[in-house]
Amino acid sequence: MDLNRLILSGLLLVSITNLAEAAAFGNPDGSGGTVYALGSDIIIASDSNDFKELYIPEYTNSDWRAKYPSILKSNSSPNIQTRRYYEIKEKKWLQAKFYIFEASYEFGPKIEVQVSYDDGKRSWQQAFLVGSIYAEQLGYIPPDLRKATHTITIHNYYNGLMGGNNNIIIFEKRGAEHIEKGSIEEALFHEATHNYFNTMLFKKENPFYGLWKQAQSKDNDYISYYAKTNDFEDIAESFIAYYAVKYKKERAGKLKDKVLTAIPNRILFFEGINLNLTHLPTPLNSIHKPSQAYQIISSADQRAVDITNNGLLTLKPASTDNSQLWQLIPKADSQYGSSNRYHIRSMQSNDYDYKCIDVINGGRDDQSLHLTKCGNYSGQLFSLKPVGSQQYQLMPLWQKNLTKSAAHHSPTLNCMSVIDNKGLQRLIITPCNDSLEQFFVLRPY
Repeated sequence: MDLNRLILSGLLLVSITNLAEAAAFGNPDGSGGTVYALGSDIIIASDSNDFKELYIPEYTNSDWRAKYPSILKSNSSPNIQTRRYYEIKEKKWLQAKFYIFEASYEFGPKIEVQVSYDDGKRSWQQAFLVGSIYAEQLGYIPPDLRKATHTITIHNYYNGLMGGNNNIIIFEKRGAEHIEKGSIEEALFHEATHNYFNTMLFKKENPFYGLWKQAQSKDNDYISYYAKTNDFEDIAESFIAYYAVKYKKERAGKLKDKVLTAIPNRILFFEGINLNLTHLPTPLNSIHKPSQAYQIISSADQRAVDITNNGLLTLKPASTDNSQLWQLIPKADSQYGSSNRYHIRSMQSNDYDYKCIDVINGGRDDQSLHLTKCGNYSGQLFSLKPVGSQQYQLMPLWQKNLTKSAAHHSPTLNCMSVIDNKGLQRLIITPCNDSLEQFFVLRPY
């Protein structure tokens, strides 16, 4: 049985009101969270790592590598700048001098690496070596999760790690302890999660915030004592547990059952985020052009999504008709957030009357999909969730419990699906599952 079936079975079998026996990880004082409980082998050295190099920013447009040997022998840094950092003891922002480097990765943006100047006690060479260690470890973090981390700050002013404000603070003593234990990758994953989700938690009008709170309340338990601290720690603690049972389930061992029992609804929520937690790029990456035409091919029978005369969506044999051609328009300006959200716009549209796939009546009636005038509506904003080799589920941002039974258990995550209605195949939204009727291939035309 694959993990999706296991999760769905768990949701049916586990009574949300009877979770008192589900064991939380860690200790009542908040120590020993999921990073420690799940062990140091969730992410290992042989896993994908897209780190390329650490370099000096002002040499990015020149042949800095040729100059590197002379710089390495120099006692002065080519780049010392003042940056602000968060001082946990005083609970306020302070400023100090840092050696500034940049780390580049195969996928995703560069990250500024700030290493403490230590009042001149640390040489540039030492700073470079320390920065290289953590920049490389960040290469293990899935690029889509890592993209919300813009900087890392490395210094000796406290003992711990901290994520937030698109920054990860690494206090060297604790960082060294994680390296020795082999858990630095998991610790950085936890902190990167803060950067990715904190905006959602701060902006409570974000529709995903409501889904998160609903999942949280229906689970009626926490993955660890540390997760009980606040929403920020709950989501970071829960997300690495989700990653372990979803992507590294063979390494989670017996702890997998504890995770699935304790937080089934949070897991379902994370499934709906459609965050790609692999190092494999999706077809709609930075080189995607909105003008590119696609056919949307059903994995169930290899037929293409088409439009009926009354504007409903159906499947027909693939052809060159423009009724089967679609453009995926990124909606970075959406009030609902910019992460992997697209209008699916018909190429039958003209420049004055763009038509997009939408959920009829906001999901009432029979949840059919049809074409209507494009607008900034959650029923028109779709995301792509990788589910196999070149296969994706198309998930509207609009989410609602479609059945009474689902409403009793968890927020429902909905996907575009094919149904057969008296010999006519139609496109509707239904609760997400792992059937081929919900898997589609985006074929460039």
